Amino acid sequence: MLETPKARQQWQSFHKLAPQEIAHEIRLPIEATDDDPLVGSLWRFAEYQERPARIVLYSRGLAPLDGVIAGRLAVRLLGQATPRDVFIAHELFHHIEATRSDTPIARRYQPALFRIGGWQWRTGIAALAEIAAGAFAQSLLDLPCHPRVLDLIALDAIASNATAARIAARSSPAAAFISSASARISVRSAAATYWTIM
Repeated sequence: MLETPKARQQWQSFHKLAPQEIAHEIRLPIEATDDDPLVGSLWRFAEYQERPARIVLYSRGLAPLDGVIAGRLAVRLLGQATPRDVFIAHELFHHIEATRSDTPIARRYQPALFRIGGWQWRTGIAALAEIAAGAFAQSLLDLPCHPRVLDLIALDAIASNATAARIAARSSPAAAFISSASARISVRSAAATYWTIM
């Protein structure tokens, strides 16, 4: 990963900084937006945009995580980091990869999808960049586990909140309280299941 002395020196100096401070040092703006985080079936927490280069945080996308990751669960999953720190670090990787002269990891490995004679249709593996960005965030923030666990918890929180809202709209305040409590319990059980698998 750290092929040159300069890269090692930069890593050592940046490793002591919070992701927001690293972004500031490399002059990469971080913007928060209240836009809808849902695009088709994709829920956005944050994204890196190349032109102009910036990190965009989706406040409404991060809100379900902020609501459920607290206390001992937060420490078990994130150590001293916050979900916001994790997503900024993740997007920092995408910025670094976009500005490097090397071929991006998603295009380095191109399996053939289809062949006819000597002609072949190849594609990159987009998931490699996402896995690498998560590993970068995990290393930078010294996270106890890969940040992918946040996707699982958010999925459970979003689904639970949607179910709780539907139930609350149809029933009494007591039923709304019960469904809200069960949503919190299901998030905790999803995290416990993750830790059991690990």
